[in-house]
Amino acid sequence: MEKDALRWIVDILEGLLIPYQVSGGLAARAYGSSRLLHDIDIYIPSGELIHVARAVEDRITRPVTHDTGSHWDRTFFSLEYEDMPIEITAAENTRYFDAHDNKWKPACIDFDSSVNIRLFDILVPVMGFEQLSGSKWALSRDVDYADLAAIDPHRYE
Repeated sequence: MEKDALRWIVDILEGLLIPYQVSGGLAARAYGSSRLLHDIDIYIPSGELIHVARAVEDRITRPVTHDTGSHWDRTFFSLEYEDMPIEITAAENTRYFDAHDNKWKPACIDFDSSVNIRLFDILVPVMGFEQLSGSKWALSRDVDYADLAAIDPHRYE
């Protein structure tokens, strides 16, 4: 299911020539986490959200919207492929709440700093390890701590 969903969305993004970066739990898997995925998280340039949304409109579960929750301040949309949720988020102006500093911080997505990693035999650009681990530590959710402990158990015990 995860592999098929990733292949499907990657084929669409690459077919549209849209830069992207895998983040979240799937990126954590690229660095050694093995927990079950809740969804596939992908950043794209904000100007491309509408183009991608149009290409996948029959699978959208939440239309393009700006949302500020307890952890994220972002513009995104959600879709589903074979029961696997996928969230596509605008790279620009996305912020996350740093629970340690008690303030919002910019996500600072840089597509050029992505690391090409093979996930499910699919070569994809993944958020760099330092950025991923830094944001997961700052978010301080149980799921983030679980990823960090799996990725670097000595550092995050």
